[in-house]
This record gives sequence, C-alpha cells and structure tokens, in this order.
Amino acid sequence: MSIKKREVVSHPNVVKLISVLSALFMIGTLAVNGYNLACGYLISWGFYPNKTVPNISTYSNATHLVVYIPAYVNNSGAIGFDVQDLWIDVSLSYASNNTLITSSTSNIGTIPFGTNKCPFNVTLVSANTPTLFAILNSTTPFVLGITFHVSYIFATTTLKATMELPGGLSFP
Repeated sequence: MSIKKREVVSHPNVVKLISVLSALFMIGTLAVNGYNLACGYLISWGFYPNKTVPNISTYSNATHLVVYIPAYVNNSGAIGFDVQDLWIDVSLSYASNNTLITSSTSNIGTIPFGTNKCPFNVTLVSANTPTLFAILNSTTPFVLGITFHVSYIFATTTLKATMELPGGLSFP
C-alpha cells in the first residue's frame, strides 16, 4: 500500500473572477438590504392616539360594517429616504381551504423624509354586516393575514404574518 502525493490544482482565472464577482454581488446586496432595513426601523409607527394600545373602532350602517384602527407613521429619523409607497393589507380566509373571505388594503401612499402621516385608518375588516356576523359565528376556523409593504426608491420590504383563529366566536 503506497501513499500517492496529491496534486495541487490551481483555479483558472475565470473561476477566480466569478468568485470575486459573486462576493461583490453578495456584499452589495447585504449593504442595500441592510441600509433599507436600518432606514425602515427609523420609520416609527404605531397606534393613535396613545401610540401603544390599538383603539379599535367601527363604522356601520344598515348594510355594511368596517372595523379599523387609527395609526400613525413618522418618517423623520436621523437618516432616511422618502417612502415611495406604503400599504397594509388585512385578509380573512377559511383555514381549511384558504378560500378568501374578505380583504382590505389601506393605502397610505408616499411619505417624504421629515414628515408624518397622522392619523390614518388601517382597515381590518370591511364587509356587509350579515355576512360578517355569519362568518364570525361559524364553527369553521379562519386565518387572519397581515401584509406590511414599504418601498423606497432603491428597495422594497414586504412583511407577512398569519394567525389562525378558532371558529365558534359568539357576540351578545
């Protein structure tokens, strides 16, 4: 049994060039996304008027019910950019088959750096009253989905969250 000496193979220049370009691309992506997230954290937002506890409000008439939360956004940190587009989407769907029940999008729009939007309404549910009460009183579980989307001139961030809620809720 003999031990053979292994040959050392050097990478051709093309492989080295691709490695360098890949590394630069990854660093650039990290820098752009990191800066975007840093600026995004400088956008302070919360509930209105006390900034912490949601003030859930309703509007209804004989045929329609709207449930909403007054909120605010402040785009005036130490550094930052103009917000090109900001919207929040809230949806309800059946848990068993992902069939959409209702969806409401709150378009906040553009927010120049150094300004705020206060207050605006984040619509949670907008549906006709008999249908909404029938859905909430049913025994079928449903899913609440929330999408938060913010766009700057150079990058976009979209955060999504879902929460399954049990059926069988009752209202007095």
